[in-house]
Amino acid sequence: MIKKRLLNKNGFSLGELLIAILILLLVTGIVAGGVPAAIRVYNKVTETANAQAYLTTTTTSLRDMLDTAKDVSVDTANKTITFIGQDGMKYVLTLSDTGMTYVIKNPFDVGTPSDPYNLVSLKTGTEKEFYAVCDSVSYDDNIVSFGKIKVKNSEGKIVTSEVDYKVKILNVY
Repeated sequence: MIKKRLLNKNGFSLGELLIAILILLLVTGIVAGGVPAAIRVYNKVTETANAQAYLTTTTTSLRDMLDTAKDVSVDTANKTITFIGQDGMKYVLTLSDTGMTYVIKNPFDVGTPSDPYNLVSLKTGTEKEFYAVCDSVSYDDNIVSFGKIKVKNSEGKIVTSEVDYKVKILNVY
C-alpha cells in the first residue's frame, strides 16, 4: 500500500495545498501573537530580579559601612550620616532622592573631600540603571534606622517593595 502510494505521480490537489497553507498561517499567527507578551513578561521579571539584587547589595553595603563605625551622627533633616570608618577616615553618607552616595574626608576635616561615590553601582544587560532611595534615617541607642528603602529604575519607577532596615553599631574599637 505504501509502495503504491509512493509510486503515484498525481501529488496533492490545489484544495489540499490551500488548506495546508491556511493551517500553517493560523499556527504562525497564534505563535507570533504571543511573542511580544512573552518578551514583556521576561523583561519585567528580569528587572524585578535585578532590582531585588540591588536592594540586597545596598543593605549589605550599609551594614558593612556602619556596623564598625564610631562617632556616628545623623542629620535627619538632610538625611546624612557622618561617621569614622574602620580605616580611621571620616565618611559622610548622603541619602538623596537620586540615590545614596558618600564622600571620604580626612578625620580632622583638613584637605578636600573625595568625589562622591555611589554606595552601590549596578548596570544590567538591559542598560537600565538602578538607584536606592530612603524616606528617612534616624539614630538612637547605637542603631541606625533607615525608613522605607526602595529601588527605582532609571525612569524613576519603584521596582521593589519598601524595606525598613536597621544597622546596629558594634563598637568593636
